[in-house]
Amino acid sequence: MNAAASFTSLDHPPGCFVVQGALATGREEATARDLLVGERLSRQATVHARLKRGVNGGDLPAETDPVVIT
Repeated sequence: MNAAASFTSLDHPPGCFVVQGALATGREEATARDLLVGERLSRQATVHARLKRGVNGGDLPAETDPVVIT
């Protein structure tokens, strides 16, 4: 909880070097890296699917390309 509060505090620049650092690891940390990569891809797919529904439902302009903006 403390880490989440710290990483989302308005007193600090946005972003999370903890996650980015874990993605740039060696073989020893492959399990953590693979988990984070999987989570990122899953979230990206969720955003892409929602954008696609937005285009199909008229919430977004028909020319919007969800692939380009995700």
